[in-house]
This record gives sequence, C-alpha cells and structure tokens, in this order.
Amino acid sequence: MARGSLRFPVPITVTGNVHLILANGCSLEGTVGINVSEGNSLTIYAQSKDESAMGKLEFYGSTGSAGIGGGDGSNGGTITINNGTVTATSQDDGNNYGGAGIGGGSKGGGGSITISGGTVKVSSESGADIGGGNNAKGNAILPSDKIEISESANVTRLDGKDLNIGPVHEANTDEWGSDSTSHWRPCKIENCAENHQFDKADHSFGDWIIDIPATSDKEGQKHRDCNICKYLETETIPPVHSHSYGAEWKSDAAGHWHECSCGDRSGDAPHNPGGWIVDQAATSSTAGRRHRECTDCRYWTQTETIPATGGGSSGGYVPPTYKPDVTQPGEGGSVSVSPSSPKRGDTVTVELRPDEGYELDSITVTDRDGKRVELTAQPDGTYTFWQPSGKVKIEVTYKRTETPWDNPFSDISEDNWYYEAVRFAQEQGLMNGYSDGRFGAEDTLSRAQLAQILFNREGRPGVDYLLDFSDVGGRSWYAGAVRWAASQGIVSGYGNGTFGPNAPITREQLAVMLWRYSGSPAAASKELDFNDESQISGYALEAMRWAVENGILNGYGDGRLGPKGQATRAQAAQILKNFIGNRKDDT
Repeated sequence: MARGSLRFPVPITVTGNVHLILANGCSLEGTVGINVSEGNSLTIYAQSKDESAMGKLEFYGSTGSAGIGGGDGSNGGTITINNGTVTATSQDDGNNYGGAGIGGGSKGGGGSITISGGTVKVSSESGADIGGGNNAKGNAILPSDKIEISESANVTRLDGKDLNIGPVHEANTDEWGSDSTSHWRPCKIENCAENHQFDKADHSFGDWIIDIPATSDKEGQKHRDCNICKYLETETIPPVHSHSYGAEWKSDAAGHWHECSCGDRSGDAPHNPGGWIVDQAATSSTAGRRHRECTDCRYWTQTETIPATGGGSSGGYVPPTYKPDVTQPGEGGSVSVSPSSPKRGDTVTVELRPDEGYELDSITVTDRDGKRVELTAQPDGTYTFWQPSGKVKIEVTYKRTETPWDNPFSDISEDNWYYEAVRFAQEQGLMNGYSDGRFGAEDTLSRAQLAQILFNREGRPGVDYLLDFSDVGGRSWYAGAVRWAASQGIVSGYGNGTFGPNAPITREQLAVMLWRYSGSPAAASKELDFNDESQISGYALEAMRWAVENGILNGYGDGRLGPKGQATRAQAAQILKNFIGNRKDDT
C-alpha cells in the first residue's frame, strides 16, 4: 500500500506481478513513467471509492516510454486499473517514435490493458492514448493483445480531445484461414505479423464428390469441402482394375487356367490328355520319342521312349517341318525367325529389328488352332517358343519410343490429374503457358484461345474472308484465327455483331466448336443421362450428345454435366486430348 506523497525522478520498473493499493490522500508522481514490460503485470487499487478521498498516481513517460507500460522499444505487459485517480502520458523520443499513455513503449505493442473503475486521464504525442506505441515515423500504431474499458470507469484524454484507442488483435469473423488439417479466424489487423489463429479447430469435411471418375487405365479425381470454412481437399482416384483373362492358357503339371495380368486365375481345370503323338520314330538301331498333350492347352502330360525296332534299315523316319507365317510390321522395323522351318519340339527364336526411334509394342504367336503359344523373353532381347505340331502365326508390331517430357511448367506435377493432358497439349503445340513459367491449370480458357488452338492445328491457313465482328480488331493476335474459324462455320458470334474473344468459354461452347470443326456429325444416341440436361442451350444439344458419346466430354461424377460451367485450361487440355485421340482412332 502506498501512503503519503512521493515524487520519483527515475523510472519505476515492475518485475513479476505487483498489486499497488493507493491509500486515501496519497500522491505518487514520476517524470519518467512506470515500466511494466511484457511478461510482468501491475494491478492498481484505491483504498476508497470516494473520488475526493482516493489516492492519486501521475506518471509522465519520456524518450519513447509509456506513461504506464513498456519502455522505449518494448511491448507493454498486463496493466489493470480497478480504482484510483490515475494520470499517464507519454512523449515521443525526438524522432516521432512515441510510447502510449498506457500500454506499449515506442515500437512496442500495447500488451493487455483492463480499466474497470476509477478516474483515468491519458495522452500520447504519437502513440495511442491507450494501446500500442508508434512503430515508425509516419507509420501506424502497434496493436494490443487486449483493451477492455468498463462503462463505470471515467476515462478521458488529458487535453479533453477524443481518446485515441489503439488497435487490438482479435478475430476477423468475416474470414477464415486454413491449411490441410485445420481452420481459424485470422486477426482483424491487416498483414498482422504475429499470425494469430483464433478459434482454431480441425476441418469438418463433408462427403467426397467425384469430379472425374476413374477408368481401368486412367486416374480420376474427387474433392470434399469443409462444412465450416469451405476448404477444398482434392484426391486422386486410382485406376479401377477390371480383370481380363484372355484366351491364352497358363499351365503346370496339375492343370491349366486363364490368368489376368494381376495374377488372378479363372477356369482352373485338370488336363485332358489326348492320344500319343510321335515326335521321333524309332528305327532298327535308334530309339524314338513320343508324347501325349492336353487337348485344351497343349501341355505335355506324358513323354515316352519308343524302343528301337531292331533288324535291317528301312531308310529311317524324317519328321515334318513347319515354316511359320510371319506378319512383318507395317512400320517401325522388321523381324526374323530361326530356324526358318522348325520341326515339332524345336526351340524357335524370334529376333526383333526395330528401326531407330521405335520399340516393341506387341508380339504374339498362335498355333494352327488359333491358340496362343507361350513366349519366353530372353536377356538378349529375343523371344523364344517351343514349336508345336503344325504351322504357327507370328505377329509383331512396333511403336515409337516414348521420350520423357521436359515439363516447362512450374505449377504442373505428375500428381495432378491433368498432367498427361497438359503434356499432350504442350507437345502437340496446342497450348502453351504464361511468361512466368506457369500453365495456369485452374484459369479459364477464352473463346479466342480455343479458336487459336484449332487454327494452329490446321497449320494457320490463309483465309480471304470478311470478318464483321465489331470486337475483333484486325491487328489483334487472334484476328487470323477468328477469321478462319468464322469462314469454316466453327464460330458464329453472339448474334449482336460481337464475338466475345476474351469471354471465358463455357463447356457447351467448347463442345460446339469441336463438333463444328469435326463437320457437325450426328450423335448415335439422343439420350444424355445427366440431371442438368435441361440447362443445355438448344444450339448446343446435339454437340453435347456427340461429345459425351465419343468420350470427349465427361460429367463431374455427381450427375452433372455442367454445360454453362466455364472450362478451365486443365479441362480444355483433357477435352482436346480426348478429342484428338478420338479422331485418330477413327482414321
């Protein structure tokens, strides 16, 4: 408890948690402030609630210190005034860096300030009257962690002007911050350096929504939203495996079966041995050889030696040979077979001779009944098989060697569902990125950009055609593409004399342009099994049927086709890949 009248010419420094009771009639005065820095606290009481009798406390901070609070360059601590007559002022340090009347010193935050009663007079030259100090010459007042002033307290500015209450760190209830696991309310203070995260909690996700269904050979994509902050989480759906057993038999001594590439077996059955087949006839001096084989899979179930017949020579037995039917590849190389006319039981070697830039695509050998003969890949790159009875057919195809893609885009990775589509579009010269190295997968594609893509694909042909769109200037980068597209009937504008070159293209507009580019073919089916079919514009209906039927355009996986949705550049790349692949399949 403070009694009497005291004047302090040096600063008072509060360490720890200090409770100061002002006795009735006492007076404490200081010319350099009470230093309550961050991590310390000062709580002020008065012995009496009678204003005429309660003690007084007057402190005047100097050289950037708060009247009560942080020193020059320091954050304020925890300051609580429950009663008493308190006066606190601060002057700047000569460089316009000033502390608060109550709160932070110059370049310091205000800390935690609570005034629940008493008579409080404050002022500051460049900091807050109550709150933080000034952080730099001509710049803003630093925020406080808490400022609470009760209505029962009489708080005024020393000169009678309006109080300057500094900003406070508190939640901005109009915004959410988030990461992959949680969300929070950010601080109301713009560009707050302390990165406050108010009301932080884990996300509450809804159900997954499929955007692109997975197929047997392509990944899909799905997403879900946080029910509270709407944070979007995406996930790749792995390809859906569909068993394919084929006609080729796998076998061992116990039986035979068909086998999927994943190892799953189907049609297991025991062997069904046929009659004896002579591989080498016995002579008078030489034993022969014969075997029995399964009539289904040709597995040899039994072998046996034929004893020599004895007696004189009758000229000996010569087994038949079978010259294979070799289908030479249409492109990419050739193939050779040795021996050229093998007999049953011989090991036949198939030597591949791909041209430069080509590699093996497929190799199959079938017997006289059309059943596949088992091949063995050798370390030297050749393939071998055991020659059955009768002529075999050998078929080999080559494909161009795939070279790794030198990905030029900083925002595209192999984890993206649209990676292969963007690669295709870039390698085909259909789409390029921005000058900053990005592809901009989630950006929208404009109508002019699609016209330019198709124009480039056609080799940028010259066209003598009057272009009458009012919003397509003759010197614009897309003028030639729009002129060509209009001359081919691919685009027709909006009907009011404009083309809308910079307008984001919708999914139905994209389908119409590709449909017209293909000659406006009729769709085989008139059905569209989507719950938003009614939203398709009349002019686009046949084009959308054609695009869906040919696998060029897919729905979102939730029953929607999204005809009016704006096509992103990633979606456009996938649609173009589907479209061009479909045209190649038809040729």
